[in-house]
Amino acid sequence: MIHILPPSEWYKAQVLWRYCFQDTEEFIEHYFRRRVGTVLTDEAHRVQAIIAPTPLMVRGVTVAGCLVSGVATAPEYRGRGLMDTFLPQVNETLHVQGYVLASLYPFDYTFYKRYGWVACGEACRFNLPLHRLSSTRLAGDFTRVCDPECLCNVCDSAYAAYSGRTLRTSDAFQIRLEELALEESSVFLYTREGEPEGYLLCRLDGQAFIVEEAAFTSTIARQDALTFLQGHASTQKEARLLLPADDPLRFLLPDARGLVQLEPRNMFRLLDVLAFEGLPAGTGSVTLRVEDPYAPWNEGTWTFTGQAGRLHVSRSDHRDTPCVSIGTLTQWYLGERGMISDMTQILPLQPIWIHEMY
Repeated sequence: MIHILPPSEWYKAQVLWRYCFQDTEEFIEHYFRRRVGTVLTDEAHRVQAIIAPTPLMVRGVTVAGCLVSGVATAPEYRGRGLMDTFLPQVNETLHVQGYVLASLYPFDYTFYKRYGWVACGEACRFNLPLHRLSSTRLAGDFTRVCDPECLCNVCDSAYAAYSGRTLRTSDAFQIRLEELALEESSVFLYTREGEPEGYLLCRLDGQAFIVEEAAFTSTIARQDALTFLQGHASTQKEARLLLPADDPLRFLLPDARGLVQLEPRNMFRLLDVLAFEGLPAGTGSVTLRVEDPYAPWNEGTWTFTGQAGRLHVSRSDHRDTPCVSIGTLTQWYLGERGMISDMTQILPLQPIWIHEMY
C-alpha cells in the first residue's frame, strides 16, 4: 500500500534520491525544503515519488498541476515490476489531493507511456558555435539582476499564448533563482529604451555557455541575445539553449544547418477527465470512450460540449463512440493535437511550452 512519508522522515527519500540522481547536497536540501509537497513511498520504502505542487496555465486557465520527480526503486528491488502497482496508486493519491494534471521528466519515454503518460510540446535545442554567430551593435542592454517580479512579467508577456506553461509568480521565480544560485548561474535582464524585453538564465560549463531558460518579447531582443552570446567567443566555444519549437530565433541565425534539433519535452498525465470542465471552448459536441486502466475513474464514455464559450463535461451512455487513450485526451486537453476533427472544433490546437520546473 502507498504511504505518505511525514516530513520528519523525508531524509529516507533523500537517501534514494542521492543514490539515483547526480545532484549536489545543496540542491537536494533546497529542493526538499522549498519545493516538495508530498513524498510517496511504500511502507518498506522500496519505491518512491516526490510531488511538487506546480500550478499550470492551460488554455489561459489556472489548473492544479504537480511535478512528479525522484521516481525511483531501491536497487535491490529493481526488476520486480513494483511500478506496475505503485504508479496507479500515485495516480489515485494525486487525484484525491485535487491535482488534475501531472508532469514529469522521463528517463525513458517508452517506460512511462505504457502507464498513460504522453509527451507534450516540442522544443528546439540550439547548439551554437559562437564563432559562427554574427557580431553586431547591441540595440539594448543586458544587465545582471535578481528581480523575480520583473522576470515574472517578462515571462508572462513572452509565453502568454502558450498552453501547459508553468504559472510563474514572483515567489516561484524566487525559488528558481535560489536554485540557479546553487549552480553559480547568472541572470541577465535585457532592456531596450528602459523597457524589459527578455532575459537569460545561464551558467558556464567548461567551454559551453548554458542558457537554462530564456524569454524574449521582440525580434530585436532575440537578435541582441545572439550578439550577447557571441560576445563570449573569446572564452567559450558554444552556447546551448532550449526554446519553443516555433520560436523564430533560428531564422535569425546566419546558417542554422546542423545547429537546431527538435526534441520532445515533458510528459504529462491527465488525472481527472472532469478537468476539462469550464475551459474556454468553441461550439459543438463530441462523445468519446476513454481508456485509462491505471486511473479507472477516468474510464467510460464522456460527452464534451462547447456552449456559451465554455466546455461542459458529463458522463454519457452513448454506444459506438470513438475510443481514445488517456494519452490522446491529455494532448487534446493541453492543446497539442486532436485525433478527431470535432475535437479541434471545440478545443482548437495551441502552441505548448513547458518551462524547466526544477
